[in-house]
Amino acid sequence: PISKSGGAIASGTFETEDETSDFVAETSVSGGVVSVIHTENYLATRMCQAGDGTVWTLGRDTIKESEHNGEYPLVRQYSFEKGLLHGYLARGLVNFQEEGSAGGGEGPSGTFLVCGKDRVAGFLNETNEYFEIDPVTESLARWNMPRMPSPEGRVTGLALTDGGRVYASLFQVPDATDVKTHGLFELRAEHGKPTGSWALVEGTLNSQPRVEDAPKGSFFRLWGAEGDELVIRRSFDDDMAWVRVIP
Repeated sequence: PISKSGGAIASGTFETEDETSDFVAETSVSGGVVSVIHTENYLATRMCQAGDGTVWTLGRDTIKESEHNGEYPLVRQYSFEKGLLHGYLARGLVNFQEEGSAGGGEGPSGTFLVCGKDRVAGFLNETNEYFEIDPVTESLARWNMPRMPSPEGRVTGLALTDGGRVYASLFQVPDATDVKTHGLFELRAEHGKPTGSWALVEGTLNSQPRVEDAPKGSFFRLWGAEGDELVIRRSFDDDMAWVRVIP
């Protein structure tokens, strides 16, 4: 992801003959390394930077995974000056497969993490759940989400607007057919309730046997949010588009 200074936030693994260590780094606009946080055996696969400059990550501890040890947080808040600040969402409370991948992509085991104006949000495709973290109260809330609109659907993008609305893009290929479906949905999760719901954004759902058969300009994927506008990609468009969803 892009950092607040215009560079990038990236993760990786440093290896020598004697040791292996994971890290999160901030780069400058020119690509030089500005700051590094060593995260030991925790490999961050999703990252975002909050308004206060702290970096939030979602990942897995490879050593503890191999030991079947779920006593570590999947989500972490770091400061480049102070290191690890807080951890959230214990691995043992999430029903991932023990030998599952770190899940940085957008497939069946994909994960997502976004930093909003006043909260951090994430989605886990493997367990089909959404979560929110309030950094002020240091609290976490979780919701089970119905698979939308069919069991084969999965999230391919997640975004939080400054106004507090949550959106996700969907891609699905039902097992019984070869029809590919894309759509944009608003995610609705009410505190105190264990289950959330999806609301289709009108005019975005489209299905076709092949991606190349999609009508030009049809909705393809959600990339993020900027203020109260969503950043999306339309089929066959080379550039991103900034759009505002009408309530």
